[in-house]
Amino acid sequence: EEKISGGAIVVESVKDGQTLALASYPTYDLDTFFSDYTDLSNDPDNPLFNRATMGTYNPGSVFKMVTAYAGLSAGIIDENTTVYDTGVYTKYPDYQPACWIYHTTGGGHGTVNLNRAIGVSCNYYFYSLGDSLGIDALTNAAEKFGFGKSTGIEIGDASGVVASWEYKNEVIGEQWYGADTLITAIGQGYSMFT
Repeated sequence: EEKISGGAIVVESVKDGQTLALASYPTYDLDTFFSDYTDLSNDPDNPLFNRATMGTYNPGSVFKMVTAYAGLSAGIIDENTTVYDTGVYTKYPDYQPACWIYHTTGGGHGTVNLNRAIGVSCNYYFYSLGDSLGIDALTNAAEKFGFGKSTGIEIGDASGVVASWEYKNEVIGEQWYGADTLITAIGQGYSMFT
């Protein structure tokens, strides 16, 4: 049995984005906080770290909505634009990522439009779209949604990182590659948000 060492849940209003509830695990008992403080501060699972507001993580496939928005806004795609998912994106000879379905079926989703690509979470479609857009368009779209900025929640938060060639070049000290754009389009890589 695998031990879960940490997690977070945030519930927001769909009407206005107001935080309704948030929780971070592991937690502690407020009644014994002061007497337990030394143990809590030495706990390797770090119960004093608020994962809901201070932890930054790759957003994963939910970021595909940002990629879709960027493609629609740029006029690169519309709801009828199709891509044929063979299973492996082969444009770059040195990096050929596979759609998640490839590892189970040995193939892809076939012909997919935007609605189907979202419905089946088709990595290939979003690799292709992200590659067509380029990292600057993905970065701009993420920033329009407020990614990489503080939420303004009263208890404080981490602003996170929007993946960009500037971030990789200036902060990490490495060159940006096409592969970085592909993985950014599906919410992996250097994008890290609360």
